[in-house]
Amino acid sequence: MKFLKSTFSLSALLMVLLFVSCKKSLPKQLQYIPKDATVVFSVNVKSLNDKLADSKVSVDSLVKSLMAESKTTPEDVKKWDDLKDAGIDWTSDVYGFYESKGSLMAGSSQVMGAVAAVSSSSKLEEYLKKQKPGIAITKAAGGYSEAKLDDDAIIGWNSDVVIITTIKSYNRYSQDETASAAPASGINAQLATLFAQKADASVTSIPAFKNFIKEKGDMLLWVNSSGSLASVPQLAMVPKAAELIKDSYYGGVINFENGKVVASYNSYVGKVMADIIKKHSNGALDMDMVTKYPSSNVTGFGVFTFDPAIITDIVRFLGVEATANQLLAGNGMNFTLEDITKSFKGDFAIIGSDLVTEQKVNPEFPEYPSTEPSVKYLFNGKVGDKAAYDKVLTALASKGLLTKVGTAYVPAMNMGGKVLFVLDEKNIFVASDSVLLSQYKAGTGKAVIADNILSEGKGKSGFAYVDFTKIMSQIPARGSDTFSLNQVKATLKDLIVTSDKFDGNVMKGKFELRTLNEKENSLATFIKMGSAIAANEKAQAAKRQQLTDELDSAATAIDSAAVVVDTAVAAEPVRKP
Repeated sequence: MKFLKSTFSLSALLMVLLFVSCKKSLPKQLQYIPKDATVVFSVNVKSLNDKLADSKVSVDSLVKSLMAESKTTPEDVKKWDDLKDAGIDWTSDVYGFYESKGSLMAGSSQVMGAVAAVSSSSKLEEYLKKQKPGIAITKAAGGYSEAKLDDDAIIGWNSDVVIITTIKSYNRYSQDETASAAPASGINAQLATLFAQKADASVTSIPAFKNFIKEKGDMLLWVNSSGSLASVPQLAMVPKAAELIKDSYYGGVINFENGKVVASYNSYVGKVMADIIKKHSNGALDMDMVTKYPSSNVTGFGVFTFDPAIITDIVRFLGVEATANQLLAGNGMNFTLEDITKSFKGDFAIIGSDLVTEQKVNPEFPEYPSTEPSVKYLFNGKVGDKAAYDKVLTALASKGLLTKVGTAYVPAMNMGGKVLFVLDEKNIFVASDSVLLSQYKAGTGKAVIADNILSEGKGKSGFAYVDFTKIMSQIPARGSDTFSLNQVKATLKDLIVTSDKFDGNVMKGKFELRTLNEKENSLATFIKMGSAIAANEKAQAAKRQQLTDELDSAATAIDSAAVVVDTAVAAEPVRKP
């Protein structure tokens, strides 16, 4: 019994320790970011520096390189060096936010701010005094120090954080639409509000944000979709629009990895939207719509699936379905919005291939041929309810918009042979040419796409792929752009985008931009590419300036010689006959 008690006590202790270790506290900087912030972003400076170290690149060297390109003075470079030891904890994330207040009708104000952790408040104060001699630093009632940086910016700090915030006010419907700085009392009050902010007024009070911020990333982006859309005056005229978009947020995480940039995103929806989406579950992607495309040179494709009836339900919830149907009826259309959405099954695909650049001869100026891109493409949308589909097509044909050819419909307007539009009994097609469409419908061809690429779409509701290597190989290099284009060609490989199925209250997805150098960190790769292009541009600009100087010197010399000749001619005595 004693052994069992000891074992139970030890197990309980381990569970408590495990719970405490897993319940990591949120960064202290987040306490000072308002709940209603439209956008919040963060940068993990330490993570970026660590990842760049192996490639002999650093944030410091990058900044100094940019300064050198912009002809920054040595004093500015010294200011940057001083900032690195200005009492700011650069091992912690730096956060920024943007908040829009008011409305376009009544005037609005835009608040921006940055929050960073403090390692030494005394060093920070010394830094400010050094950079801005005579700066007035005061102690605020909230126990923090503050100083005006300019008319509409103020900085405040305590032993934990430093905050820089600005306010700009706008009045769209006045004669003066320019932004104006907030009065001194306004900017001070804004800073005081941030420092006194309680937990329930900060962004950490949003449950979705608390889950999102646990993600590990080099950069994070948070968008309060409901807040940003609520500031659009047109939505206020739509019944129940605010209820529909309530608690809608977007969170994105960017990580720079070896050979690729990975950006994952979470799209959060509120209860109303979630309930609507749950009624319309996604099926599996129909990859046959892509794989039966007849080409061995596919440059990109996109395939996605969703239930179009969700559109009808959203419009219905907003209370504007009757208005939409009245508009259709007013234009003589004998069908409803629901007929349109029922016409589609919800499976869509678009494929592009065989990109080439061709020389085109202008009959009027044959001596000046031009190079133009040519690409094959096809869009396929599967038909849903046949009765609703026929009803829509028949109505469009009666209005002279479509013409029936056999069992299919085509646009009545002449498309000029540049695009083929066919609506048959099972599919809606848009294609670059009739041969491609015939081969696709026959199903005798096959798209040559690597299996490891196709497997990325398994279990997804949306999937897209772009092969930059193939696309860039067909873009001709010309003149001064040759170096830059070759740098891009040597860098980019492809792009993979996927979207997961809705899991109850969030939709997840991922962007993956891959580079050709799989062993080097992608951020270092892009920095090197950008630096090489900038250095080349600088060298080319120097050459152009040298040529201009030489031409100016030559012109000056010619003008001087002409003056000498004119003077000599004028001084020559006139001979009498």
